Amino acid sequence: PVLDRINTSGSLIIDGVNDLINDLKIDNLISISGHPSWSFIKFSSTDLFSSLEIKTLFIQEVFKRGIYTLGTHNVTYAHSKADVDNLLNCYSDVFKLISKSIRDKTLHNKLECKPIEPLFAVR
Repeated sequence: PVLDRINTSGSLIIDGVNDLINDLKIDNLISISGHPSWSFIKFSSTDLFSSLEIKTLFIQEVFKRGIYTLGTHNVTYAHSKADVDNLLNCYSDVFKLISKSIRDKTLHNKLECKPIEPLFAVR
């Protein structure tokens, strides 16, 4: 039941991320969209911080926690419920950090590298 399992795991991710966003009241900062097999986290700019600065902090912090994502979820049959739980636990910590860093205006101080830049530019 490969497709069913992928759909179930991906739906757990989307629903879990939406629950975190709602619980933390950060729907103005973070959203998720896409299909259960391939979903995307989107970061929105604030008055003080660009979406790329926020995404940089996200990537930095999830990497530190052993989750290697750029904000996309390419779900496979190999991903278990434990993997999804691990991902959502990581996101819970990182989303809280992002929210606090924006609220306290300390996001720039938390970055350990230059913010990511767009790969492509509109001409």
